[in-house]
Amino acid sequence: MKTLKNIVAVASIFLFIFVIIEQPRSVTKNDALIHCEVTNIMMFNNLNPYLEENINKVVPENFIVSSNKIGTNYLPLVIKSFQIFCHPYLDWIENYKYFLSCIPLFLLIFWNKKSTPANFVILLTGFNGFYQALRSGNISIVSQLLLILFFISIFHKYYKVASVLFAMLIYIKLTLLPMLLLLVFGLRNKKIKEFVINSSLIFLAMISITYFLEKELFNTWIQYFNIFSNPDNINSFSVFDDIFGNYYDTPSVPNLLHYLFELNVLIFIIIFSLLIVFIFSTLNDFLKCTLNVEQIITNSFLVYLILNPYFRTYHLIEIAIFLCFYFYKQAHNEFILIFLVSIIPQLTLLGFIKFNNVIFDEIFISLYGPLVLLIIAINYYLRNKRIKRRHVF
Repeated sequence: MKTLKNIVAVASIFLFIFVIIEQPRSVTKNDALIHCEVTNIMMFNNLNPYLEENINKVVPENFIVSSNKIGTNYLPLVIKSFQIFCHPYLDWIENYKYFLSCIPLFLLIFWNKKSTPANFVILLTGFNGFYQALRSGNISIVSQLLLILFFISIFHKYYKVASVLFAMLIYIKLTLLPMLLLLVFGLRNKKIKEFVINSSLIFLAMISITYFLEKELFNTWIQYFNIFSNPDNINSFSVFDDIFGNYYDTPSVPNLLHYLFELNVLIFIIIFSLLIVFIFSTLNDFLKCTLNVEQIITNSFLVYLILNPYFRTYHLIEIAIFLCFYFYKQAHNEFILIFLVSIIPQLTLLGFIKFNNVIFDEIFISLYGPLVLLIIAINYYLRNKRIKRRHVF
């Protein structure tokens, strides 16, 4: 089995490189350009980056990104950090690819005898998220590096360090806030209770510091933060904005469920019912305190990935990162699932590239990552159910 894994890993790497070379969509650096040539320039000129009229003042002529995609929804101190990343010494626009390359390097450092580097290689080359991150240069690459460090801290039992990293992650990516709420169900575990309290206090401290340091910007950000989109302002942030039907740009589980509903109502009802059962079963395990800290954290992140509606193509890396840690101690028993998330999507994408079939690209590839999450969730629930039955009898 180990030899087979290594063979598949090598094949996956070559296939991954070939698919990147043959990609029909070129590297545009859209998000990197927005971060550094629009948002950062506004901050440099003391212009409020959340106001639409200020955006129009700094957008360069013949800017390649359409005006309705230039707005930013990051908190003020995150935007302030653009001054560091966009500084000529770091030059995010030209060098973000090196930050991206750190993701597999960080993960390859993290393995033991039970989990070989081949598992990580297979998983990381499995989705098209890496190429999408390479295309866009979105600052989420930084949060994904923090996510890896967070999981490493959890698995090495550095819970206080993990609390700091998790608070930073929430600050950068507010859609992670529901995960903190999910962890409340695991408060009977003393370590989880300590982790939740520490993370919450650090996050609130960061929000308070933001308010006192950047009161005007913070108040403007609050003004344009909406659950639902505001069509009157391109900076209006909404977690439900443009999530249904746009399968390529938003490869989320809610979007997958929407696609299944349109495809076949019966299939939708079955999958949706299993998903609800999995979520309630997981939360029930939290309440009964039957899981350890690592299991509670990874399962909470899985539920978060399933419920999160705000999901872009470059976020597919997060699914690969999650799977690396999910399979950390059991990858040798999950080789079929690893193969499913690696070779199959790449071969399918290759089919799109060669035959120019939009179904492959916009539906199958874009929704394959969320589909894998559903498979993992259902597999986890059914396996746990079998284990519980053995204990009963």
